[in-house]
Amino acid sequence: MAKPVQYNNRLGMKGWWGGRYGLERWAYFLHRLTGLVIVLYLILHIFVTSARVFGPEAWEATMGAVGGPVFRFLEYLLIAAITYHGFNGLRLIFIEWFGWSLGRPRRPIYPYVTSLHHQRPLLIGMMILAFLFLVFSAWGFLTP
Repeated sequence: MAKPVQYNNRLGMKGWWGGRYGLERWAYFLHRLTGLVIVLYLILHIFVTSARVFGPEAWEATMGAVGGPVFRFLEYLLIAAITYHGFNGLRLIFIEWFGWSLGRPRRPIYPYVTSLHHQRPLLIGMMILAFLFLVFSAWGFLTP
C-alpha cells in the first residue's frame, strides 16, 4: 500500500491574503470579498426595511440611525463593491462564456503557453472602466 503524500503549507493564512500572487489572484480575492459584502448588505437591508412592520415611529427611528455621514460613506463603499463585482463579473463572463482572450487550443507540451498576456489587458481595461464609473458615481454621490 502506497503512503499518502504530505504537502507542507508554507504560506498558511498568508496565502488567503495573496501571498506572492499577482494581479489575477488579487482580482479573485476581491471578487469573493465583494460578493460576501453584497450578501451581508442584502441581509442587513432586509432587517432595516422590516422596521416598517413596527409602525411609522420605528421606521423613522431606524432611518434616523442610518442617515448619518458614516452610513453615507458606507453606502459609497457599497457602490464601490457592487461596481467592482459587476465589472469583474462581466470580465469573467467574457472569458468563460464567450471565450474572449483564451486563444486556440493547443497540446499541453512544455513550455506551456499561457493566456495571461491576453487576459491581463482585459482585466486592466475592465478595472479602468470600473474606476471611471466610481469617479462619476462619487461626483453624483457628493453633490446635492
